[in-house]
Formats: sequence, C-alpha cells, structure tokens
Amino acid sequence: PPPAAPGQDSGGPAMRDVLAAHGCDPYRDAGLRLRNCPFHQLAARHPGVVCAMNLALLEGVADAVDASRGLRAELDPGPGRCCVVVRFAEEPTIENPGAS
Repeated sequence: PPPAAPGQDSGGPAMRDVLAAHGCDPYRDAGLRLRNCPFHQLAARHPGVVCAMNLALLEGVADAVDASRGLRAELDPGPGRCCVVVRFAEEPTIENPGAS
C-alpha cells in the first residue's frame, strides 16, 4: 500500500485494534501509548529486561500490522505510563525531535 499522507495514522487504527483486543487500552498522546501495560508488575521489579521485551513485542506487532508505512515502537519511559510508545511516520521521535 502507498504511504499515508502526513497527518494520517497510516496503520494506527489496526495497531489500536490489536492492542485494545489484548486489553492494553491504547490512547493517542505523542504517539500511541498504553494505559494498561500488560507487564506492569514485572516491569516494576525488572524494568530493563521487561521494557526491552515489551519494546521487541510491540516492534513485531507494528511490523505485522503496518510493515510498509512507518509505524515504529520506541522506548519512552515515564512515571505512570507504559515504557513503550508507538509513533507514526510523520511524528517526531526522541532521536529526531524536529521531524514532522
């Protein structure tokens, strides 16, 4: 499929559907975040290992639902939220804050 135009979610709806179906309660906020981290209790005890695992899992889901349009998962930990955010091709990244 052709790339989404700037400002479109590209594979975002499919990604939201997959995450919602697995109880993650996704929402938009500088990307797609999870209100309900599936690994919250483990991540509290072993954040380095568990957040890396969650990142790899969400990278795989992003590739599966949107292999050609630029969904990407990245670590973005913060208090009270899941450590991984899924960004859309047109959104700035941690490494490239000026992108849009």
